[in-house]
Amino acid sequence: MKKFIPFFPFFILLSACEPPLTRDQQLAVYRSRCLDYGYQSGTREFADCMKEQDAREDELALKERKARALEARNQIEQQKVRIQEQDHNSKYKITW
Repeated sequence: MKKFIPFFPFFILLSACEPPLTRDQQLAVYRSRCLDYGYQSGTREFADCMKEQDAREDELALKERKARALEARNQIEQQKVRIQEQDHNSKYKITW
């Protein structure tokens, strides 16, 4: 069992590397959901269901991009603070 422990994080990362769905695959998922909800294909309600799902997906993607941008900004700020701390420490470093 101990032999597999070092590889465990690798397997988690590997499983997270699924390619995104194509547009046709995503529409097939929407169609399936709308049919599961009881809407009949070709009706106005079915079209509205498809549009709502697409809009919801767009909103989630936008939120995800904003979260990644915020995370990147935070990392940059943390790097700036570390550099400032290093500069500050190097100015007051006593050498013998």
